[in-house]
Amino acid sequence: MHVNDSVSAGDTGTSAANATGAPDAAGFGEVLRNRQFLSLWSGQVLSQLADKVFYVLMVVLVTTGTTAHTSVSLLTIIYTLPAVFFGSVAGIFVDRWDKRAILIGSNIGRAICLVFMPSGGPYLIVGVYIAAFSVSTIMQFFAPAEMALLPAIVERRLLLPANSLFTTTMITSIIVGFAVGDPLLSLFGTRYGHWVVAAMYLLSAACIMFVRKTPTPPPQQSHFIAEFREGIRYIWRHKPTMNAMMRLVILFSAFAAITVLVIGFVRDALELPERYFGYILAFSGVGMAVGAGIVGRFGALWNRDKVVFIGFLVMGWQLVGLSHANSLVVTMILAGTTGVGAAFVAVPLQALLQETVPESLRGKVFGVQNMLINLASTIPMAMAGVLGDALGVRWVVYLTGILVLIGSLLGSEGHEAGEQPGVERFPHSHMH
Repeated sequence: MHVNDSVSAGDTGTSAANATGAPDAAGFGEVLRNRQFLSLWSGQVLSQLADKVFYVLMVVLVTTGTTAHTSVSLLTIIYTLPAVFFGSVAGIFVDRWDKRAILIGSNIGRAICLVFMPSGGPYLIVGVYIAAFSVSTIMQFFAPAEMALLPAIVERRLLLPANSLFTTTMITSIIVGFAVGDPLLSLFGTRYGHWVVAAMYLLSAACIMFVRKTPTPPPQQSHFIAEFREGIRYIWRHKPTMNAMMRLVILFSAFAAITVLVIGFVRDALELPERYFGYILAFSGVGMAVGAGIVGRFGALWNRDKVVFIGFLVMGWQLVGLSHANSLVVTMILAGTTGVGAAFVAVPLQALLQETVPESLRGKVFGVQNMLINLASTIPMAMAGVLGDALGVRWVVYLTGILVLIGSLLGSEGHEAGEQPGVERFPHSHMH
């Protein structure tokens, strides 16, 4: 695997020692001095925020009349279906096409969908559903292309801090995006809200235009189905990749379930007004940002499996404790430490995938990952509310914590024959 083939020494400050894999302290400063990364990261920030504001806009538009709950449920299903049907398929095209062009085109395509989305009239609901399906379909190309491009512009030894910044952005955008969505729509109104989101996508495309073109692998002559099977076969046979994806699925399943349950937890368990759920989510996001920062700054000194194991334990036990919480302050503290644990799991596992997956398979593998994570986020969201009504919200939070603790038992299988160093450890760790 040639992760650094397209990274020039002059652009990222690669030294001879780094080229040979010698230990060195990689931090955020060096990553942020990489202009290619800054351009890609800025594009990610704007794209992630646009996604969240767009979802808020759609919910506002469809929650009119007596069928609001049904409309929102149908909206969620329509918005998720493309990830199930096209997530892994999109990854095949990501490996075939120029990834920078895919990112730019995906943003422009989503902006066009927003421009043609109605903001009123008799066909409003149908128009919103069509826009939701179209934007979500295009989004399936953006996510794997972004993850596959990152190792091509960032040195392998800097993938950990780079992924910590990407993870922080992804999590923060969930909170900030939903938080600013309503004020933005209040400011511009639903009539012009879709123009604001379209502008954010176009700004994201403009940022990514500053990322230089990277070499695209020569097109394969194999059949489309054969390429799809190749990606699945690699994941199935490469145990570290399979284990990483399984653990990420558990992580995002738990996160999705808690996101759904938090409103009911505030109302039923804490007996507080529902508006306080935002404080809990905010503390969780802060915890994730802090955890991602710690891993990005010091994670290279630690054993990767131990970091992930500790992350699962912290997250699991905090959720178990959260199921017994009776005050808002305690709940916010537990939510924050849960976020720290989640970052300890997500950042190292994503860096592992980018380090070990061959360049010719990154699009396929990250496409499958995107599909699995979307499924892992959607199914628990659908089940959590039902189980919360049947068992009580505290019991569901408790069982979610137990699921996360079980996830801590899934460990790396170690090196396989012919596998490169660095699968179990961070690139310059000396700890066993």
